[in-house]
Parts: sequence; structure tokens; C-alpha cells
Amino acid sequence: MTNSLTQNNAADTEKTSPTTNHPIATLTSFQKRILAVLAQEARYGLASGHRRQTLDILATDGPLTPTTIGDETGLDITHVSRVLSDLQGSGLATILNPDARKGRLYDATSKGTEIADVAAEVDG
Repeated sequence: MTNSLTQNNAADTEKTSPTTNHPIATLTSFQKRILAVLAQEARYGLASGHRRQTLDILATDGPLTPTTIGDETGLDITHVSRVLSDLQGSGLATILNPDARKGRLYDATSKGTEIADVAAEVDG
């Protein structure tokens, strides 16, 4: 009987051990990256299709002008400018020539590129 109780207590301890049974501890590194991207998307509002699409284009084809982004996405230039401003504010995009009045070039930051790359892997 003592053996049975000792075994049950050991099993209960193992089940509740924070290092072995915490849900995050059982995830693969890829699954952890997926969670990180989802958290970033939620944090930076990338659930918005326009922000996500713009970031994807900048990460793969950048640097680009707002006009080119508008042509590739079908978005109005005013909306592209708003999205670029949001992405800049979130640290996901940067303007390469801020003093230019025309032909400003935008590109994804390293953080923006990483998020776009992992999101693309997740999307398959």
C-alpha cells in the first residue's frame, strides 16, 4: 500500500511540475515562433490585412515608394500612407530618405522582416 501511495504522489508531483508540464515547455521551437508572431501581430495590429500585406511587400520587395505599394496592393495612396505610418510607429518599417518630398522609400526593419518571414511560414 505504501508503494501505491508513493507512486501516486510521485505521479501527481510530475503532473504538476511547472517545468515538465507547462504548455509552453512542450512546444517545439517552430511552434514557439508561431506564438511569438501571433503575439506580435496582435500587438502591432497586423491582423489588419492591409498592414500585413504592406509589411509582406516591404519585406520581400523593399525598399519601395508608397505609389509602388499602392499599385501592388490596390490600396489608395492615402491609405498606404496611413498604413506606412502605423508600421513605422510600431518599428516594423522605416523611411530611408525622410527629407525627400517625393519618391520617399520605405523598407521593412529587421523586426518587420522577421515577423513577415515567420508569418509566411505559418501561412504556408
